[in-house]
Amino acid sequence: MKNSFSNASLSKVQISGDKSPVYNFNRIASVQRLFVIGLFFFVATLSGCGLYSFSGASTAAKNITIEQFFNNTDLAPANVSQTFTNKLKDYYQRNSSLKVVPENGELQVDGAIT
Repeated sequence: MKNSFSNASLSKVQISGDKSPVYNFNRIASVQRLFVIGLFFFVATLSGCGLYSFSGASTAAKNITIEQFFNNTDLAPANVSQTFTNKLKDYYQRNSSLKVVPENGELQVDGAIT
């Protein structure tokens, strides 16, 4: 009996005395935290540069003319150019101080859908 007890306490000492698995898990966790933090800053930096936004841009112009876009596609619906043009006009009306006018605007926008 004494022999089995000493073997049990010896194996218990070896398991509890070995700190390397705990150290490795802490190290892995800290590396993962650093990776997540680095990934967050990387994504935040790209999203600031990668997405175009009209906010923050200033102009002295008071109005804008948006011409009907030309539909130069074979497979798009027939009204795609009208739908896109109307949505673009709505965007400028809602998100800028520019007034959308039918012709002779200080700013001109036109294009083609290809």
